[in-house]
Amino acid sequence: MRRAVHQDVFIGIVMVIISVLLYAKSSTMPEGAAQFPTIILTLFSIFGLVITIGGVGKTRAANSKQAEEPKIADSREEVLSFSKIKMPFVSILIVAAYVILLSVLGFFVATSIFIIGFMMFYRVRSWKKIFLTVFCIDLFVYLLFIIQLNVPLPKGLLF
Repeated sequence: MRRAVHQDVFIGIVMVIISVLLYAKSSTMPEGAAQFPTIILTLFSIFGLVITIGGVGKTRAANSKQAEEPKIADSREEVLSFSKIKMPFVSILIVAAYVILLSVLGFFVATSIFIIGFMMFYRVRSWKKIFLTVFCIDLFVYLLFIIQLNVPLPKGLLF
């Protein structure tokens, strides 16, 4: 008899691990700047614990039902499979690549590549729409953050 662990257990544990790692990272920030991330990460870890506890309860309930009636499955909740999380997983990988490219290529080049890649991933095939989106976002960020607010954006090898 196979004992399954509910996917909420894994999701909650990952949330807690991420919040602990980011909390440690935020401890190197100045005190005033670290206040907001500390509050958000504390809430994030609490939610992760709640999800983990709920997942343990769901695991116990599913395993006890499985022991009693092995042929009847709970049809209300489907098992998480790779085919269901493929799109969000690839999206996270694209965002991770963007973060890496940000420090190497600079904000505008990395953002332009990111927008083009994301739009192509979501099957936007019109180059006119893609170019217009990239141009408008880059122009908006440049005018607002660099010209108006004087915010320094990451510079890379190209810009």
